[in-house]
Amino acid sequence: MIPLGVSLGIKDLVRGQSGLMTQVIAIAALLAPLLILYSLRYGVVSTLTDDLVSNPENRRIQTLRQGVYDQSFMDSLGTDPRVDYLIPMATPIARSMDFSPDTGSTSTVVRGTILAAVSGDPLLPGGIPPPARGQIVLTPSMAQDLGVSIGGDAALWLGRTLEGRDETLVVPFTVIGLTDPAAWSSKGGLVDPDSNWRMEMWQEGYAAPTLGGRTGKPLPATREYRNFRLYAKDLPAIEGLLSRLLADGVEARAPRLADYQAILALNRVLGTVFLLLASTMTLGFLLSFGAAQWEAVARKRHAISILRLHGLGRFQSASMALTQAGAIALLGGALATGAYYAVAQMLNSVLTPIFKLGGDVSRLEPLHIAIAVGATLAAALLAASLAAGRIARIEPGEGIRNA
Repeated sequence: MIPLGVSLGIKDLVRGQSGLMTQVIAIAALLAPLLILYSLRYGVVSTLTDDLVSNPENRRIQTLRQGVYDQSFMDSLGTDPRVDYLIPMATPIARSMDFSPDTGSTSTVVRGTILAAVSGDPLLPGGIPPPARGQIVLTPSMAQDLGVSIGGDAALWLGRTLEGRDETLVVPFTVIGLTDPAAWSSKGGLVDPDSNWRMEMWQEGYAAPTLGGRTGKPLPATREYRNFRLYAKDLPAIEGLLSRLLADGVEARAPRLADYQAILALNRVLGTVFLLLASTMTLGFLLSFGAAQWEAVARKRHAISILRLHGLGRFQSASMALTQAGAIALLGGALATGAYYAVAQMLNSVLTPIFKLGGDVSRLEPLHIAIAVGATLAAALLAASLAAGRIARIEPGEGIRNA
């Protein structure tokens, strides 16, 4: 059952349709521009951020010079919650090697980069396990140049000069998958860390008997690394990791950090503009809507006193003003939402191709709409609270004295 005060408030609104529509349009005229402005801020910033996050290379941190890192350093860095992926490298830079489709001929040789990979590697597509010994994951461009496919064979041809002799080591692999070209577009492949370390050590003059390279110095008992491949958990974690590495004496850089900082600066500027406009328009709304409700009470004072004379309680009479304010706010919010969606479609069709972003320039989530309408409702109820208090103070006797 609808409370009496609520019912009377709604019926009074329906009778005064022209006044109702005027107030609804006024609220929509205030709220719609705020929705559109915030949608531009959210759409542009989130799209730019998503474009950066979508490519794991944008979260990669690179060292500026080679160092010597033991396993304890790698273990400590790997436990940092800001680290998404870390794998050590035996050489200062990723080594280029000769790839071929088989072990018996070099008629087709393609030069490419070889990297080690374990579970969680950003370069590994979902559903592809990390390579084990004797397995390799190729980039699509490498697989195309070699003419091999998943399940086929590939080989790495390594060369070195040891004591004046030229030596060649051929390491066979089975292709178990292909990387995502968006994450790694150049030619190369991923192998297991142990094979990668042994191949690089073989090229440095050590023996690698498990790979067929039996000549050379014995492999060192403990492994030391000259570099590492490091990815931050997300873009905000990059600066903290750079600071940590610098404190550990490791100079490093993140090539796309400046782009992310530029997005944050843009977000701050747009946020400041939005906050100023929203504050000004909210204050104007509170004053104008509150004044309108106050004036409505003055016009209806005699009618309300008659209702009070017929038994309408103070709370029920006050709920009339609050009901009307809430209904006007909700209708205004609905109209503003409709106006936003209409304008957003136009902005996206016109501006998205111009700016060449990976998503819409004007975008809001359902939660944003709900918060905006809820804030409008709360502001309307706040503005109408003084009018509701004034109504509650109307005495039943005023209807008789003014008859």
